[in-house]
This record gives sequence, C-alpha cells and structure tokens, in this order.
Amino acid sequence: MRALRLCELSWVELKKLMDGGLDTIFIPVGTVEAHGKHLPLGTDCYIPEGIAEYMCSRLGGVVAPTIHYGVTRSLVGYPGSLTLTPGTFKSLIKELLISMKGKGFRFAVLVNGHGGNTEFLREGAREAYSEAEVKSVVVDWWVAAREVIERYYPTGQGHALAEETAALMAVRSDLLKKELYDEDEYVCYQDGFWAYPLPASALAYRKERPVVDFNANKAESFMREVCEVLTAEVKNVVERWRKML
Repeated sequence: MRALRLCELSWVELKKLMDGGLDTIFIPVGTVEAHGKHLPLGTDCYIPEGIAEYMCSRLGGVVAPTIHYGVTRSLVGYPGSLTLTPGTFKSLIKELLISMKGKGFRFAVLVNGHGGNTEFLREGAREAYSEAEVKSVVVDWWVAAREVIERYYPTGQGHALAEETAALMAVRSDLLKKELYDEDEYVCYQDGFWAYPLPASALAYRKERPVVDFNANKAESFMREVCEVLTAEVKNVVERWRKML
C-alpha cells in the first residue's frame, strides 16, 4: 500500500478518508545542515520522510509535509546550515499538533531525524497534550533502532557516517555524493569539549577511525529492519491509545 501524502489530496478526498476512519498523521521532522562532504544538507529530512512513509503504508494514515527547519547548533557555521530558535521550533510543533487535532486527527507520529530537535520536539508535544490533549509520539529513529545499527554498523557510527550514510542510500540514493567522500572529514566526540562550529562536518561517536560502508544492498536491508522495528513500536503505542478512547 502506498503512503498517502496530505498535500497531494484534495479536502474532499481527505474528508472522505477521515469519515471512513483515517485518524493518524505522520510528521517527518529534520533540519538543514552539513553532513560530511558526501551527504546532502537535507539528510536529516529525507531519512525520517522515508521512515514515515513506510510506517504510514503499513499502519494507515497520512503523511504530512516534512518540517525541514529545526534547531541546528554545532554545524551552523557551514554553508547552507540553517536554524530556528528553540522557542520558535517548539511553538511550531505545538501549534501544528493542536491544529491537526482540531481537524480531526486523533494521533500524531513525529519521526525525527535530528538530535538537536529532540528536546524541543518533546516539549512541544508535551505542551500540546497539556493544552489540547493531543496524543503524539516522538521517534528519534537512530536511538530507537540502536540494536539494528549495532548489528549492521558496529564501527563508524556517527553524524554523517555509517548509519546515516546507509539510511540516505536506502531512501534517496540519487542524492549520495560518493565521489566527495573524505575519510579525514570527521572529528571524534569528546565529552566535555564543545566547539562552535565543529572543525569537521562529520562527527564520530566513538574513538575508532570511522569506516563508511557504501554497500547498497546492505543499506537497503538495514533500513528495512529499522523501519520494521520502529513501525512495530508505533503500532503498539497507537493500539494502546485506541483502548483508552
């Protein structure tokens, strides 16, 4: 089943679907920022968009337009890296969720692709529930699918490195810029050190030298498992919500 996209429907079509029971909206959320030399600035948007469409195709519902702008911090010094203030971003999330409930959506699934958004996504979702009883779940895909990442890419994990490269390859292989990959374009995360901007546009989460795997078949299998794991968890949440009604 192909995922329905909100912006491709007319209001008449949407009303008919909602009258027939459609009640869940999937919202991909990312940011526009540097991702090494070989990944597009929109990496954090394309990955959650692909996951949201997979979830929607399996669980039913509709996919909202991707929120491309988020809270970018350590990579804001690179060309093309854009940001909103945390307050603006949180208000955007809260107001959208409240608006969506006002239009009849009972459940919202926020699929996040950017770590800098997490705190403010959660705050916006919590405030939307507090003010309007909006039922929503925030999914940080790389955290929730950590077990899958560890099995497929035990080394080389990080921002713009193994798992993000594989995920981007699986959802938008046409945007991969393999010829620009620079194995020296990274820094290792060090607790207690915060540089603005980062001195490299890829960030390794561990001390070992990262290795990026460009095997397309492996990337497809990886992303399929990621989507299956996340879909099962979201299904469980939504089913439990339904029992509360």
